[in-house]
Amino acid sequence: QVFTLINLDEDSSKKHPFPCPTTYRTALSYYVEITALPRTHILKELSVYTSDPVEKSQLELMSGTTAEGKQLYQTWVVDSCRHIAHILEDMKTCKPPIDHILELLPRLQPRFY
Repeated sequence: QVFTLINLDEDSSKKHPFPCPTTYRTALSYYVEITALPRTHILKELSVYTSDPVEKSQLELMSGTTAEGKQLYQTWVVDSCRHIAHILEDMKTCKPPIDHILELLPRLQPRFY
């Protein structure tokens, strides 16, 4: 499916975050960093799309500033190297729209070898 993602940030120098129109497969393969460890604000956004109260509270706890939440984030995400796909696989009721995932994930940076 072909889509176009438009940057709504008025201060940004680019109208599109990556070349558009493009397909979801191309965007996920070449333009966003799907293997990066998600930051806590991403977990907070994912909790909105989670229907199970236990999973939702776990995501909200990890995105908070409590010592318990930081420890859970460290062990569950950082120490076990969970990226966005792992988290979505583990949180069965978390069903965010792909468009929002593309907005949340960091852009893939060029690598000059």
